[in-house]
Amino acid sequence: MMKGIRIAIIGAGWMGTTHAAAYNRITSCYGNEVVPILDTIVDTDEEAAKRACDQYNFRKWTTKWEDVMRDPAIDV
Repeated sequence: MMKGIRIAIIGAGWMGTTHAAAYNRITSCYGNEVVPILDTIVDTDEEAAKRACDQYNFRKWTTKWEDVMRDPAIDV
């Protein structure tokens, strides 16, 4: 049975996008028992957040880290 884990990443710079790229490849390395779902990317720079959202297939973006901290759907 596959289990999805909803992930939010705060920061759309080098480290944030490096983590997003790694999450996108995780099933090819470890199978699909647990599947990362890239839910939200956060950055104070709106254009960076939008760009990372599109490039790494996040479901949504925001400029406010508080949004993901309050979201009960976010697991990690």
